Amino acid sequence: MVTNCLLAGNAATTDGGGAWGGTLHNCRLSDNKAARGGGGAFGATLHNCTLTANTATFGGGAAGSSVLYHCTVTGNTGGGAHGGRAFNSLVYFNQGDNWVDTAFEYSCTTPAPPGRGNLALDPRMASATHLSAVSPCLGAGNSAWAQGVDIDGEPWADPPAIGADQLWPGQSFGPLTMQMVSQGRAVGLDAGTPVSFAALNTGPLLSSVWSMGDGTWITNQPYVVHQWKTNGTYTVRLTGFNDRYPYGITAEFPIEVYAPVRYVNAANPTPAFPHGTWATAANHIQDAILAGTAPDEWSW
Repeated sequence: MVTNCLLAGNAATTDGGGAWGGTLHNCRLSDNKAARGGGGAFGATLHNCTLTANTATFGGGAAGSSVLYHCTVTGNTGGGAHGGRAFNSLVYFNQGDNWVDTAFEYSCTTPAPPGRGNLALDPRMASATHLSAVSPCLGAGNSAWAQGVDIDGEPWADPPAIGADQLWPGQSFGPLTMQMVSQGRAVGLDAGTPVSFAALNTGPLLSSVWSMGDGTWITNQPYVVHQWKTNGTYTVRLTGFNDRYPYGITAEFPIEVYAPVRYVNAANPTPAFPHGTWATAANHIQDAILAGTAPDEWSW
């Protein structure tokens, strides 16, 4: 049994990158990988847990053959849940199928599964793990499966919310931090190139707003994709709000959009990626081309 833990950055050569079997309560499973199934967990029972950015080659980027109670499963690669069952759980925004051969009750996912009380609506999340105050998942769960407290240590309502987060408008006074994560280039991005972003947080959260720096505003979406049409420097801002921080907590990062120059000199004795100067020029044209297209992973 594992309680109130972070399982991150683990890998398995078969199943269950973060956990194999066992019971997990109020845990966060992130950035785990499995060569087969269950990048986050395989054959496990999870209560009030979040599973984000996990990866599996076959069968459930987040959870394989597992039972989920009040879990939030988003942003995983290789799908969300494969096999098993899910109660009062949110399985959305995953790359690949959100679910395969999974039984749902009082849960939110798409495509709409058979079973009692299920939703297929946009959950209107303020981050990858937390609902916003306008989410249709609020009050849509079944109290029969509400055990313990939510991912922030707050009690469940009656009826409870779907997912790992029980939002309490007017009572969300806890500390709050915001973070944005992206798979994309922060400097030297060509105009028109799409870049994906994810909103992360710790602490109770009521709502969030993205400002992309070019007049584009996006509210209560945990994952966004944006492209800038003209060259320039833009500041991407993610702001989260709760009752303690009515004016918001902001994470920001500059994006420079321009066509970068890569240098090639066959006789250069000191080639160095990304070949942005004559002193670090590539010896081969192909190396310079790859330097201009390979993505950088960054977070702020």
